[in-house]
Amino acid sequence: MFGGENLQALADFYQAELAPMVRNESIGAIGAASTALDTR
Repeated sequence: MFGGENLQALADFYQAELAPMVRNESIGAIGAASTALDTR
């Protein structure tokens, strides 16, 4: 489906752009979940 070059470009893009966003949102979600558990 994808050529090797496209796949590498996609991986680079993911590493550079999406990974930090996902990481930040995960931290936010974990924080929200633990807050919700604490308040219960």
